[in-house]
Amino acid sequence: MMASVYILVNKDMPGLIKIGRTNSTASERAKKLSQSTSVPSPFEVAYETPCDQAKQLERTMHRQLAQYRRPRREFFECSVEYAISLLEHYSLDILNNHPLNQKAKELLNILR
Repeated sequence: MMASVYILVNKDMPGLIKIGRTNSTASERAKKLSQSTSVPSPFEVAYETPCDQAKQLERTMHRQLAQYRRPRREFFECSVEYAISLLEHYSLDILNNHPLNQKAKELLNILR
């Protein structure tokens, strides 16, 4: 299974989102986080994108949202829509710059 980067929300944490990565699914990760006794309601998956470079994508997201980050946590105070737009942008950027895609682009240029 390919790792993924996810955005989770919780109705009892308005204005906060969690951005992380998992080697399982975002739903499984949300379920695991929701089992904590300190969480009054379950986390829900707002967005998930599979990525073979999930660690890099997660770091990029955390760096881009650093000004919104809660200290020493993967929680951010920003809108879900903004975080999703960034995640879509950077996941496409990583995909477009993937070595296999670069090789395909080189081959297409040779054929032109």
